[in-house]
Amino acid sequence: MIIGYAWWDKLKPKDESIECACDPDEEGKVSFWHTTAFLVLVSIFTVIMLSFPYWGDRFIQTDTPKKVMVEQQNILKKVINIEGMTCAACEATVSKVGSEVNGVVAISASTKEKHAIVSYDKTKTDIRTIMHAIGTTGYKPVGYDDADGHHSAKMKSDTPQVHQMIKSSKCGGGKCGSN
Repeated sequence: MIIGYAWWDKLKPKDESIECACDPDEEGKVSFWHTTAFLVLVSIFTVIMLSFPYWGDRFIQTDTPKKVMVEQQNILKKVINIEGMTCAACEATVSKVGSEVNGVVAISASTKEKHAIVSYDKTKTDIRTIMHAIGTTGYKPVGYDDADGHHSAKMKSDTPQVHQMIKSSKCGGGKCGSN
């Protein structure tokens, strides 16, 4: 909105009866801050920053997939509910940090679903460690569900962005009132 006003002010017909502080000085020079070039630069910067959520994930490089030898019976799959993700860059950040936890086999975050699906080796890590790592990104892991439908209630911990899970019970999709 401010950029639009600045362009309107720059392009509107000038009233010659009003003396402007942005007029050229005695040497005929205008301050850079009052030039069209400066307005163009600010406009381009604004467009780039406003469009960041649509292309920002391209700057978050995930490491090459790691090859991990694990026994199938040691693999657990959880769905971690996460607050605060709003764009593809958020998904990429959560996936990158989660994949860096030793023992994580695969992780996929979804802004639309507001969760991350993580598969990990239970002999090398646990869900609290993964949630703590995600919490360090600024996004808030608020609970998790087992892939088989078990829902885990949450209780606040010492770490403000991470919640410990207590009392697992079969409740059919988290509608048991333990949220």
